[in-house]
Amino acid sequence: DGRVDAAVLVGTAFPKGLSSHSLFFDDFTCMVRKGHPQAHGTRLSMSRYLSSSHVLVSPSGQGPSFVDTELERRGLTRRVALRVASFLIAPQVVSESDLVSTGPTRLLRVLATRYPIRLFTPPLRLPRFQLQLVWHSRLDHDPAHAWFRRQIVEVCSEL
Repeated sequence: DGRVDAAVLVGTAFPKGLSSHSLFFDDFTCMVRKGHPQAHGTRLSMSRYLSSSHVLVSPSGQGPSFVDTELERRGLTRRVALRVASFLIAPQVVSESDLVSTGPTRLLRVLATRYPIRLFTPPLRLPRFQLQLVWHSRLDHDPAHAWFRRQIVEVCSEL
């Protein structure tokens, strides 16, 4: 309806009438605060991961995450203690608690330079995900919008 010029979304399948451009693929990483009682060595074991309380990032405030879906496939569940709307909030919460969070690797590596957190490889295999720039197809040939999209693509190609 024209209220949004473009969005960066996870996935590859979008409704008819939307155009997209792949920005990059990413993986998942776990984070805990430095000095977390469950964080020993270089890995967080599955038993420690499942026995910990978690921060779940859910922009909509609903639904399971990629992590929960993968755990469910294995007949496992985790204890979600808190839902937050953004991956930018999770490191602050984690750095001041004993909660664990799982999020995008590229972002968490940057945030680990700003917050006292440790990063770990998740104890379960999680699928890579693709970030896409998405916009309404009516803007495909709009010169200003094409310029805007090129700026986003260029910045993402440098990440």
